Amino acid sequence: MSWRQTDPFGRSGHGPSCRPERSDHPSDASADALTAATDLLIEAEHGPDSSAFLVTTDASLADKVNELIPELVSRLPGERRSFCETVLASSGGVILAANMDEAIEFINDFARNIFKSSQ
Repeated sequence: MSWRQTDPFGRSGHGPSCRPERSDHPSDASADALTAATDLLIEAEHGPDSSAFLVTTDASLADKVNELIPELVSRLPGERRSFCETVLASSGGVILAANMDEAIEFINDFARNIFKSSQ
């Protein structure tokens, strides 16, 4: 599997750190970037121990979402903004998968890790 995690603040890496409250959103080229970015932030603003991932096979969507997020985050009230910045820096962001099989593999691995950590 060769997915790459990026975030709108210019950082990138491989693999999430999984904690109890998690969300992932699979998306393809038909997704609206503003809706996808908003969904990501709705999950991230729950708290600093949350996670939120957009998993996509479309590089253009990933780029558009990463461009939108800083402006959207800047509009949030203090605590919510802080939560989103923390989550997107450590346990969230945009996952660009090579194909839908890799996207599904990431989501399934993510779910397995959540299940294991909750037991």
